[in-house]
Amino acid sequence: MLVLLLVALGTVMVFSASSAVASARFGDSAWYLKRHLARVVIGIGLMFLLSRARFTRVLRLGRPLLIVSVVALIAVLLPGIGGDSNGALRWLSLGPFSFQPSEVARFALLLWLVDTLVARRNALDRFQEGFLPIIAPVAVVVALIMVEDFSTAIAVGLICAGLILLAGARIVHFGAVAAATLPLAWMVMVGSEYRRARLMAFFDGGSDIQGANYQVWQSLIALGDGGLMGKGLGHSAQKLRFLPEPFNDFIFSIMGEELGFIGAMAVLLIFLALVLRGFRIARAAGSSAGALLAAGVSLTIGIYALVNIAVVTSLLPTTGLALPFISYGGSSLVISLAGAGLLLSVSRGVDLSAESGSGRLLP
Repeated sequence: MLVLLLVALGTVMVFSASSAVASARFGDSAWYLKRHLARVVIGIGLMFLLSRARFTRVLRLGRPLLIVSVVALIAVLLPGIGGDSNGALRWLSLGPFSFQPSEVARFALLLWLVDTLVARRNALDRFQEGFLPIIAPVAVVVALIMVEDFSTAIAVGLICAGLILLAGARIVHFGAVAAATLPLAWMVMVGSEYRRARLMAFFDGGSDIQGANYQVWQSLIALGDGGLMGKGLGHSAQKLRFLPEPFNDFIFSIMGEELGFIGAMAVLLIFLALVLRGFRIARAAGSSAGALLAAGVSLTIGIYALVNIAVVTSLLPTTGLALPFISYGGSSLVISLAGAGLLLSVSRGVDLSAESGSGRLLP
């Protein structure tokens, strides 16, 4: 119900935030809405199918799906195949359809990681036998994502790290890996002109508000103009060609302007309730696989929502992460709904009143 509420709210806000831009670009105020609704239908259909499936069977698809996604990530880098988005190669086209391989990869990596962690759980505290065989494939996939989509790579890395720690890995092992990989991540970030520009704009704060900081500045204006109660649905001024692409990553800004502080806080509370319920399902799950899968989906929703909202409120540098279930988009929306379907699958037969009180997440 919480997921459907967010999807419904997102659909309304996508139309409100995109109608002026769509009318100016295509002469059809519902141009973006129609495409968003098509993806909503696909995503909800996938969510329903996965909710009725046995999640243990779905986990077995992790390895082949991960192989396919790695091939797709490599294909994006090939000349004439990958699609450009704000200076980054992120899209892969198959005829009339296009998708982000990084989104498919993070879903496949979640399935593979849960399945592998369950199989190697008793050896995770040993570096060579348990930790290294898991972290090495994760690092390769995250590195491929990082070349194409730095923000998604960071989010996926955090999700995987959280899952591996929950499964029983030692923090000292993560410290060793972090010491080796952080310099490389920094080189990738500052080695890209548009990423470096975004980082410098963040540290510059209020300077260059007509240049690098324009989008964030317009986002803050929208949130400030909303006040306590908001201007009312459809009455945003910032969506009228001031805030670029207001229906994508910065849709929360338009929500704050039209629905006010109260509306924005209500959205935050819905996300919080959804994530907390996901972890309750994880704690009450009767198997390690179910617990890890529910925790992984919950971490994904929480991290993506937290990072997106932190960006639009200028607490983090500008990234390309969508607000789950709400932002306009194809791959992110469909994959998020697929994750919700897996969470529902785990929750079937789970008695939340019997949730473990030991403080341990995994059974």
